Amino acid sequence: RGSTISEADLIQEQVKNLSDESAKIEKDLKEFTAKLEREYQTIAQMDMMGAIQTAMIEAALSGLTASAA
Repeated sequence: RGSTISEADLIQEQVKNLSDESAKIEKDLKEFTAKLEREYQTIAQMDMMGAIQTAMIEAALSGLTASAA
């Protein structure tokens, strides 16, 4: 009977350890996801700025080409 109690205690401890590890992994995953979302927003902003600059350069070149003709 004592070994059954010891086994039950061991199983309960393993369940607690797994639960703790799961909570840690979930926290780490949320932090990593938030970091990726921030990086994506930065890249998207840089991409938009690049597109605006490209459009401005194309407009300027178009204006130069039109005035030279």
